[in-house]
Amino acid sequence: MSSLFPALTDDPGARVALRFGDRSSTYAELAAAAWALTHG
Repeated sequence: MSSLFPALTDDPGARVALRFGDRSSTYAELAAAAWALTHG
């Protein structure tokens, strides 16, 4: 099945949210870090 917006059909947690040089963080990693900061 073809999608008009293929990026929206992918697992959002696996997508790269931030990239700094050769390091990157996924949306899932950022969410986990934010949760740890607010609940830790």
